[in-house]
Amino acid sequence: MTGAGGAPNGAPPGRVRPAAGVHHAVLGDTAILLDLRTDRYVASPAAAFLNVLAEEGPSDPLVIPLRQKLMRQGLLVAETAQVLGRNGGPAAVLTACLWAELYLRRRRLDLALRWFRGRRDGGASMASHRALNQFRAWRPWYPRRNVCLFDTLALAAFLVRTGERPEIVFGVRHPPFAAHCWLEAEGRILNDEAEYCAAFVEILRV
Repeated sequence: MTGAGGAPNGAPPGRVRPAAGVHHAVLGDTAILLDLRTDRYVASPAAAFLNVLAEEGPSDPLVIPLRQKLMRQGLLVAETAQVLGRNGGPAAVLTACLWAELYLRRRRLDLALRWFRGRRDGGASMASHRALNQFRAWRPWYPRRNVCLFDTLALAAFLVRTGERPEIVFGVRHPPFAAHCWLEAEGRILNDEAEYCAAFVEILRV
């Protein structure tokens, strides 16, 4: 099969993402997409839409037609294989860790977040399991113990370089005072336990 959202010889169609200026929210069984370019809202079945983004649900008969329809409408765009291949891998993980190390040694978290915000591209948050697994596979080779701020910044830098759009969240609690940070995408926490993060009140989201 060929065409929008398809692939030849029955190969997997590949990952898609919301186009620039397209945002979505899930309300019960319905996903609502907002296209800022055309000032329009589009509704679709929530389960099928989320499966399209997650590269899952091949047995769902709605997934492939919905994917093709949203791509024809310009609401979804295909990700090329080169995105992760060019910017991913052990070298990219090392670069991301060195980047986080640099800003933390300089004590310039403000500049790190400015860099991240400028490259996140402003679209709806998202992060693929493929990119997350790649970072997790190579992170243990970087000689630094796991600390929430370092690992969150390093993972964030890696993800935006591979075309993902996570959000950095900072939280606090008191008493006693404690601070924490983590990454989120599409409402899910990427690098920590949701139950633990729920104990913190959000103070900043980038």
